[in-house]
Amino acid sequence: MAEKNRTTALPIEELRQRLLNERQRLEHEIYELTGGDEAVATTNPPLSSGGMPGDQVDDADALSQAERNRAISTHTRQLLAQVNDALGRIEAGTYGHCINCGRLIQPARLMALPSAALCIECQMESETAPNQERRSGA
Repeated sequence: MAEKNRTTALPIEELRQRLLNERQRLEHEIYELTGGDEAVATTNPPLSSGGMPGDQVDDADALSQAERNRAISTHTRQLLAQVNDALGRIEAGTYGHCINCGRLIQPARLMALPSAALCIECQMESETAPNQERRSGA
């Protein structure tokens, strides 16, 4: 593990600690969003008023808040998966290498985003490829 990472001159232990701290923060955020349940609370906000017409605004607000919480929870879970993947790469000794092309990821990129799995070139390519397909009608 340490052999590959020494060549990148990365402060692996510092980055590992940052990832562990981020994992703890994300897990807490998910806990707060879900009220301690694994899944986001599955209430049916539009039915919470019993269908009373005067409560339609309240129902819309509740639905909107539930949808926001679902979206935030989904995004937070994706970030948590990225953090866990990065910690796995540290343990495997492959941290700091692009998972797409195998090149070294710039240390400044990893310091800014410790969970980065792609070098900047592969990241840019992954972000522009879907846009090109949409423009061409694919």
